[in-house]
Amino acid sequence: MRNDLVTPFWRNAYDSLPASVRQRHIAEFVAAERWELTLRALIELWTRAKAATRVLFQQLNFAK
Repeated sequence: MRNDLVTPFWRNAYDSLPASVRQRHIAEFVAAERWELTLRALIELWTRAKAATRVLFQQLNFAK
């Protein structure tokens, strides 16, 4: 299950825990990382959509 952590931040945070509690909290680390990656993807999607919309409206404005 440890291989589920992809980002260095969450891997380092997991590794910083004492070995006796790591297995107890791995699910929380995986869930937190998943939330972070999902939020990052949504922000990226929003940024790209906003830029594409801006370009589209600029093109429509210049066509007048």
